Amino acid sequence: MISLRTRPTRHIAARRGTIYVAVMGVTLIVAVMAAVGMSIARLEMRIHQGQRDQEEARLLAQSAVEFAVNWADQTNNWRSRVTNNVESTPENFGGGTIGWKFVDVDGDLADDLTDVITLYGYGRVGGSVVVESVVLRPSGAPLSCLEVALLSDSELELSGGAPATTKITSDQILGTNESCETSGNAQFDANVEAVDDASGDITGTATTGVAVRVLPGENVFDYYVANGTVIDYTSLEVEGSARRIRSTLLSPQSNPFGATNPEGIYVIDCQGGDLRIYWSRIVGTLVLLNAGSESKVAAEVHWEAAVANYPALLVQGNMSFDLSGFFGNQTLYEMTLSTNFNPPGTPYQGVEDTNQSTIYPSTIHGLVYLTGEGKVTDDSNMTGCIVAKEFEVEEGQALIINYSDIYWNHPPPGFANGDQMQVQRGSWKRAAYSY
Repeated sequence: MISLRTRPTRHIAARRGTIYVAVMGVTLIVAVMAAVGMSIARLEMRIHQGQRDQEEARLLAQSAVEFAVNWADQTNNWRSRVTNNVESTPENFGGGTIGWKFVDVDGDLADDLTDVITLYGYGRVGGSVVVESVVLRPSGAPLSCLEVALLSDSELELSGGAPATTKITSDQILGTNESCETSGNAQFDANVEAVDDASGDITGTATTGVAVRVLPGENVFDYYVANGTVIDYTSLEVEGSARRIRSTLLSPQSNPFGATNPEGIYVIDCQGGDLRIYWSRIVGTLVLLNAGSESKVAAEVHWEAAVANYPALLVQGNMSFDLSGFFGNQTLYEMTLSTNFNPPGTPYQGVEDTNQSTIYPSTIHGLVYLTGEGKVTDDSNMTGCIVAKEFEVEEGQALIINYSDIYWNHPPPGFANGDQMQVQRGSWKRAAYSY
């Protein structure tokens, strides 16, 4: 007789319960994974959308800058039509909006047409906001100071005694925003213009009652500082309490004090100390900040700007000139100084070489601007334009200044005014957005 044994029902029910729990667990895990996957997908979509919005907002911000520059160029008296540091009403553009604002650091856009302006462009897409900024500088009409060979913002006076004549000679107008006069053995060998009176020995026509000529504003140095290469004042050779540049070639291809600059713009913060420049050739724009009162260009120096219409010399302070040299020959000799001033890369009159036989006239050919006093302490020849707060020639000395109209026809940065604005090279950058 065969006996059959059966599994208890309770064991079957337990197994079925276990399977059910397992299936439910797997189902829950799958559901959670699906939910997480969907959340990740949605998050990735939001991230990608945010990135797309951010990129589109950046492009809109750039478009806002370009739009505002074009608007300013096409709108007369635009400075008086906008409010300083206030964003324009946003306008629909592409898939978002654009806006812009103009900022003058003195708080008044219209008070000075030579002021440099910062333009901010806003691009908004969805929740993304991007701000781009550029610096705008006037590029319109030349400042009236560039129309004369020499302009003194204060009185222009010459005095002299026998035997040598104190003299300024020019083929163009000598101007002053006050009065001009000579006394003793002194002479203006040129036409002169004065806001007030003109008297003394004047060989040309003397015109009085003219309008005050406009000089650059405080921002005249900004472009050159922003685009120049710094030369450390303390790295220069010591001369007593001063520093000096001596027997040196400074050009876009040559800077013995550090890195070169493609436009030949070199900036020296003199920190209140004096700087002396001797027996050198400079092909570039030298910017001297905080120059001491006894700074000077002396001995034989040949100087011209690397960029044709750029200044040769900008000085925040005073500067005296003695281009006749210690021996009065007004000639710079390479052989005497054992220095080659026209090596490969820096030709002179189209010629470059590797010897030390070239001879140069001692002169400054270019625009010279001084915030302080300019003084000729010995006979000097210059070509271009001189603009200074004050100007004098010591007794018995002479200055010959031949005018160049390139600065009037093509004003350099800092020497133009008006509504026409130009984006300053290298100034474009991302700006922070404040709510």
